[in-house]
Amino acid sequence: ARHCRTLYPDKDVDVEMGAQHASGLADITVASVQSIVSGDRLMRYDPSRFKLLLVDEAHHIVAPTYLEILRHFKLADKAKEQQGETALVGVSATFSRSDGLRLGAAVDHIVYHKYVASALTKLDRC
Repeated sequence: ARHCRTLYPDKDVDVEMGAQHASGLADITVASVQSIVSGDRLMRYDPSRFKLLLVDEAHHIVAPTYLEILRHFKLADKAKEQQGETALVGVSATFSRSDGLRLGAAVDHIVYHKYVASALTKLDRC
């Protein structure tokens, strides 16, 4: 939230986390997964008002709590007629999961991926 306020000083930034409750009407809303799925908090957010849902630690995106959020924003169903207008972007340092769940349940395609081994090989040449 602090970075968003610095980068976009003309935008209204709300936080939904712990004891803090966002209005659901801000230009940018920052929320923890655990907080937004707690109680009826998620229902305060009208999916039609959101242009982008940015998910950090996206390798968790197929976990039940994350999928609950994606369903609310109409992003979990891959049938185009069921999807909302909100764009989904996920970022993660790792795309592997130890439980065998496939990210394809929530993610259409990976736009950019860099294997650590290839990055280290380039460093070795320097």
